[in-house]
Amino acid sequence: MLKSARTIGTRLFLATGVAGVLFLGSLVVALSGLRSGQATFNAYAEESAPELLMYTQLYASGLQTGQAIRNAVLDPSNPKAFQNYDAALKEFAGTLQRGIALTADTPDRQKALREVGTQWEALVRLQEPIKDKTLDQAAAITLLNKQATPAWRAIKDRLLALMKQQEESMAAIKAASLRTQNNTMKLALGVGLLAGVLGTTLLLLTIRDLQRRLGDLGRAMGYLASGKGDLTRRLPVEGQDEIGDIAHKANQLTEFYQQFFQRLGLHSQGVASGSTQLSATADSLSGTATQLDDSARSTQTSSQTMATAMKTLSTSLADVMTLAEASRRHSAASEQAIQHGIATGQDTAKAMEAISQATAQMIQAVSVIQDIARQTNLLSLNAAIEAAKAGQMGKGFAVVAEEVRKLAERSGQATHEINELIAATDGALGKGTVTVQATTKALQQIHTHMDETVETATRIGLAAGEQARISQEVGSLVGRVSEDVARNAAASHQLSATISEVASTAAELSRIAESIRGEVAQFRV
Repeated sequence: MLKSARTIGTRLFLATGVAGVLFLGSLVVALSGLRSGQATFNAYAEESAPELLMYTQLYASGLQTGQAIRNAVLDPSNPKAFQNYDAALKEFAGTLQRGIALTADTPDRQKALREVGTQWEALVRLQEPIKDKTLDQAAAITLLNKQATPAWRAIKDRLLALMKQQEESMAAIKAASLRTQNNTMKLALGVGLLAGVLGTTLLLLTIRDLQRRLGDLGRAMGYLASGKGDLTRRLPVEGQDEIGDIAHKANQLTEFYQQFFQRLGLHSQGVASGSTQLSATADSLSGTATQLDDSARSTQTSSQTMATAMKTLSTSLADVMTLAEASRRHSAASEQAIQHGIATGQDTAKAMEAISQATAQMIQAVSVIQDIARQTNLLSLNAAIEAAKAGQMGKGFAVVAEEVRKLAERSGQATHEINELIAATDGALGKGTVTVQATTKALQQIHTHMDETVETATRIGLAAGEQARISQEVGSLVGRVSEDVARNAAASHQLSATISEVASTAAELSRIAESIRGEVAQFRV
């Protein structure tokens, strides 16, 4: 292995070493040319170009100043023109100071800029009467045409001359840079071509030998590849050089894939089985959730009916209180009032009977709610168990099951409170029935028992007030039960949607498992 490695390493080292030395030579030449070009570029970009830009900015600021002062002369009432004039003066002064600092290494240009500054100050002083509005418009126009404009033309000509001089200097720098770059490129290209020819020759000799040995390895691997997924085949390992080491590692890789596909096949079977069970469980839960939804709807309808009956009870009790009070105030009225009291007592007895029937319906509805609450609690426990079996994918389902369990507990508590209120209502209804019967008899014997009638009417009013209070409390509890039932219905809808999603996920897992099993079956392991 050492001998073979030394042979391959020596050949590659000679081939790449000679080419590398020549390449480094060409690289040194190229770097030298780049350095020279960089110095030229720095002189061009950091000195010449900023100076030319400075001249251009001075020229532009001068033009803006002239335009602003003309706008001020044409419209002295426009404050924007004077603001533009001050801004242009400030910009010209700042640019001039930067230019003087920039041309510190060129005294002649710095001197020219100082002269431009002197001319500019004279021009600004010349335009001060216009700025101060001490001249009328005609005099200001005359001043601009006769004095300010010629002064600006002199400054402009000086700036244009400096710009032209700088452009000529930049053109000379650019031409020198191009010549240096062309010479460097030609030299680097010649050295690079020499390195390429020598390196390519040595590399071809080395590659021919490697191709011969790699051809043998390629034919062996081609035979392995033509096995159509047969992972039991192994490449022949001949020698102990790098190529033999490659064959050995290829055999290790084939063995790794053989074991991997074996484990993958077993895992895909487990996933398929688990997804089937999960799908069956989801179907069962879906049916249960549908039943829970139907029960919740039925309970909600019963609660609404109960609430309507309680409203009727409250209305009837209010009528009883009104009639009892009227009977107490008009106990000495005529026979017609007595007959009316008897009819009212009969209506009250019918209302009491209707209330008793409504109470029986409420008891049945509360019993149904209790059964639903118990069934919901059991379903929530089963759903929590199934969610725990589902693992990570059942977390959302477990949260829904917990919310359903809490709603079931609240429904059971509410129904217990309703039962107590119904019992109290039933007792009050019994008292009301006895009182109505006594009132009817008292009205029939009103001529001998007027005082007893008044006392009885008073007791009826008190009992009716107590019944009204109890009926209001029952109505409030019925409202809360209806809200809980509505929440149960919403939770059952969410539960059904979650179960559908679980079923869909289970079906997708089953499909993926079957696909994996089909892919693994293509290989012989």
